[in-house]
Amino acid sequence: MEKTSGTGRSKKRFSAFSPGWENVFNSMSDLITVHDKDFHIVYANEAARKTLGLPSLNGKQIKCYKYYHGTDKPHESCLSGRCLSTGAAVAGEIFEEHLKSFFEITMTPLFDDAGRTSNIVHIFRDITRYRQTEKQMKETITIAEEEEAKSKAVLEAVGYGVSIQDTDFRILYQNKKHKEMTGYHVGEFCYSAYQGRDTLCERCHLAMAFQDGETHILEQSKDTENGLIYCEIVGTPIKDPSGKVIAGMEVVRDITDRKHVEDELQRHRDELINLVHERTAELSASNELLRQEIIDRQQAEHHLKVSERKYRDLYDNAPDMYHSLNRDRVIIECNETEARMLGYRKEEIIGRPITDFYDEESKRRFEKDFMLLTEEKGLKNIERTFIRKDGTTFPVIINVFAETGENGDIIRIRAIARDITELKRAKAERELAQAEALRVSHLASLGELAAGVAHEINNPVNGILNYAQMLANKSAHETREYDIANRIIRESERIATIVKSLLSFTRSAKEEKTAVHIKDMISEVLALTEAQIRKDGILLEVNFHTELPDIIANPQQIEQVFLNIISNSRYALNEKFPETYPYKKIEITGERILIKGVPFIRIIFRDNGTGIPPGHLGKVMNPFFSTKPPNVGTGLGLSISHGIVSNHGGNVMIDSDFGEYTRVTVELPERPEII
Repeated sequence: MEKTSGTGRSKKRFSAFSPGWENVFNSMSDLITVHDKDFHIVYANEAARKTLGLPSLNGKQIKCYKYYHGTDKPHESCLSGRCLSTGAAVAGEIFEEHLKSFFEITMTPLFDDAGRTSNIVHIFRDITRYRQTEKQMKETITIAEEEEAKSKAVLEAVGYGVSIQDTDFRILYQNKKHKEMTGYHVGEFCYSAYQGRDTLCERCHLAMAFQDGETHILEQSKDTENGLIYCEIVGTPIKDPSGKVIAGMEVVRDITDRKHVEDELQRHRDELINLVHERTAELSASNELLRQEIIDRQQAEHHLKVSERKYRDLYDNAPDMYHSLNRDRVIIECNETEARMLGYRKEEIIGRPITDFYDEESKRRFEKDFMLLTEEKGLKNIERTFIRKDGTTFPVIINVFAETGENGDIIRIRAIARDITELKRAKAERELAQAEALRVSHLASLGELAAGVAHEINNPVNGILNYAQMLANKSAHETREYDIANRIIRESERIATIVKSLLSFTRSAKEEKTAVHIKDMISEVLALTEAQIRKDGILLEVNFHTELPDIIANPQQIEQVFLNIISNSRYALNEKFPETYPYKKIEITGERILIKGVPFIRIIFRDNGTGIPPGHLGKVMNPFFSTKPPNVGTGLGLSISHGIVSNHGGNVMIDSDFGEYTRVTVELPERPEII
């Protein structure tokens, strides 16, 4: 006979017992298992197998506590043990840490034929969601209770009367302030409690709030023992979460003080309006006066601007130059005339020291001028020299006036300057004309004297020539007598040539211009000066192009120009080289050039003498200006020469490097009439 284990017998009994119920158990979501007395699982429905992760039960001994509790032995408080020991059904709740869920547990015993407990039906129902919902509900209730308590505390604490009424206008709640204001009326209808009416009041604010779901406000007045009081009543609907109106809140606020303040404010407002009307009328009159003053001022400003433009035009376009200096002698204002005369824009002048526009001599004298300047005593008609932007200069007459402060210090200097270039030129021309007249007179006298001297010289010279020629004719060639006779003839002819040149030079300068060759005029001048040049130890180099044409000129006047230039070169060379020196030299060259398509003859005189100082270079052709000592030069030579060349339509230009050389260039047109 086969021997069967307890677990096998339990399974066999359960299988025989439950064939009709297995499908029912598998359709349930509860965890249903059947255990034997040794806590082995002998049956598990589909939900239990899936949730607990049970393996197949075929012949295996699987302990329930391993899969239900995740332990190696039963809990001390295990309900299965109690059910087995008592043979009674047991129920309870547990949080199963192993499964992270709350379960409702039911243990039901199964008995064998002898009435002994053989198995336990173990039912686990997951109630985690229920417990969570229950917990949330408790928390919600707690929060609601707390909020209700807070709301009541707030309602009791506010300084206004607050009541709550249902949609039938029955008073459900009154805070302390409301009770003080109206009495205790909870449970009564509001229209009966407040107004003693049997029906709803007309224009009831809560009725309107119940109807449209909005807040409505009204004001009421009421006679009391303390006098007339004013109340502001606010009716607000209370809605459920779906938006349905379920009650209304009435807030009553005593606004008596506010009404009194408003009445007082209204009285003051009325007084203020009256005062504003009065002031407005006054201001309107003042504004009219002000408007007229503004119009008058605008007209005055317009006339002032017109006048200012007029005087500005006069100032800027005046024939004289105007400028103002600050105490540091810096230009702070000038007119357009001064800017134009100096060759600058006004903004290039303003902000610069006035001495930036003076030559060296004027700068030196300016410091002395400034020391003499006072408010009472200006400087009148002082002559100074301005320097233009291009480096050229021009003379001016300046009148200077000072403005002083309270302490007597100069704060501003005003000056008027007038260009006197034309004035000085006219004066120079008058002086030059006077000098020229004097020169002509001297030349006339000299001519007469020279003619007499020449006549007296020519007679004996002709006798000497005749006697010498007779001696030469009677002497044999290559004899000593013949050589001496020829020497006498040559020297006598040289004397005759000099006398002829002297007579030619002293002829009247008023002779008509004639065709003459430059080389011939140079030869005439050198005939008078060559001996002195050799005596001074000066080398002379003359280089002319052979194809130079004749020019139309007054030969006596042009020869005087050349004589003056050569005389100045001799003086400069002797000053630099008192003795003979290899570089003590005068070079004279001539060439034909074109100036703007017109043919000119250019003659250049160059010497290696002392040169001209830079500060004097622009003045050497001024009348009576000389770099020579007073007893040596008159200052008229170059001025007269410049006038002669200008009258012939030509140019005189001087270039010099002080201490090195001087180069004088004379340019004469071939035909003055086409210039």
